[in-house]
Amino acid sequence: MIRKIKRRILRATQSSTLATSALFFADGLWARLFGSSPETTEHLAGVNFDDDLRYARTVADYYLAGGPVRGKVAEVGPGGSAAVALNLVAQGAQSVALLDRFSFGHDGSRLDALYRRFDNYADLRKISFHSGEDAAAERFFDQHRGFDGIFSCAVLEHVYDPQGALRAMVAALNPGGRMVHQVDLSDHGMFTEAGKHELTFLTIPDGLYRVMSESRGRPNRVTVDVYRDLLDASPVDYRLLVTHLVGCGELPEPMPFEAIRAEQRERAVRTVGTILPRLAKRFRAKAVDDLAVSGFRIEATKRS
Repeated sequence: MIRKIKRRILRATQSSTLATSALFFADGLWARLFGSSPETTEHLAGVNFDDDLRYARTVADYYLAGGPVRGKVAEVGPGGSAAVALNLVAQGAQSVALLDRFSFGHDGSRLDALYRRFDNYADLRKISFHSGEDAAAERFFDQHRGFDGIFSCAVLEHVYDPQGALRAMVAALNPGGRMVHQVDLSDHGMFTEAGKHELTFLTIPDGLYRVMSESRGRPNRVTVDVYRDLLDASPVDYRLLVTHLVGCGELPEPMPFEAIRAEQRERAVRTVGTILPRLAKRFRAKAVDDLAVSGFRIEATKRS
């Protein structure tokens, strides 16, 4: 009931950026004081078996695109479901650790019914769940090492400290181990649901936005250049492939920024330019090309 009331209030205030920000601030402050939890979702919860099975396979295919999965694997932010992990075990993973800062209230009987759709249902014994603050990526991988693969899909944009999380993941990988991370740099509908510019959420001052977002896992506003600089300084060989551009949406396939058609790059840069003077100071100082990237994929292998 509370969530329904919040959604109604949000819809009523979305025409005003200030009012929407105030609502998210109040919600974030409430979460800080009384405990945080993710927004209710039916995603991978066994509510729609066909959709869940299709999505779980798609995500597993992302992870497998760079090569086979072997040995000890971790998936960050599975959303309370082992559906993707069962695909990974079926493709050769010996074990999968699922870690999520949040706990999800999915119906256990529905999840079990979903898992029974898999031919390798018995492989659930190879999958372990870890939740709570100690399962936040930046903490978990400081205590757990020796992984052959670490994967995530639309998760790093939600963690407290994605730089710290990535450093810990690299340290936790075995030599030759692989990472694949799909990162969504959009506002996840905070302002765009009301038709606002895609980068409206970057106009909010840092202190205010931190309260609006941190305890609810809303986007952390870490831009693509930060990830690139960190990977450059890490003992990995990597590719950073753009999947989405501001003003253009999803690209036909992931590719390096310089390989994107010139007219698409120019459109994205023009779209950024329409809001650039209004962005918070630290974002105005960034390269426009970097601000134009609204989604990307990291494919990395730890050097021997």
